[in-house]
Amino acid sequence: MKERNMITSWLEQNGDPEIERYIETNLAITEKVRLAIERKGWKTKDLATAMGKSPSEVSKWLSGMHNFTLRNIVKMEVALGIHIDGLENTAANDSLCAKTLSASILAKSGG
Repeated sequence: MKERNMITSWLEQNGDPEIERYIETNLAITEKVRLAIERKGWKTKDLATAMGKSPSEVSKWLSGMHNFTLRNIVKMEVALGIHIDGLENTAANDSLCAKTLSASILAKSGG
């Protein structure tokens, strides 16, 4: 909790909305992962094993101050069987992607 107080204090002094959004998102991802680990009855070590990572690396990620890569987020999603970012595949997203891809192919083929 001390970490969040430091962050809150810094944000109040500096007020950068981009940084504030980054930190909120990072902490939200961390919290979702922690809850998923808890629901599965796992420890951090179990997640690390499932991801092929070292327990110390995963602990660093879950500190709330790690800059997650998309690849690491997806690895955690797969290992835990969850969707973290709210961008889970839906029929609407699939349809939009298909339309965009089709338009791109037609444009390149001159059609």
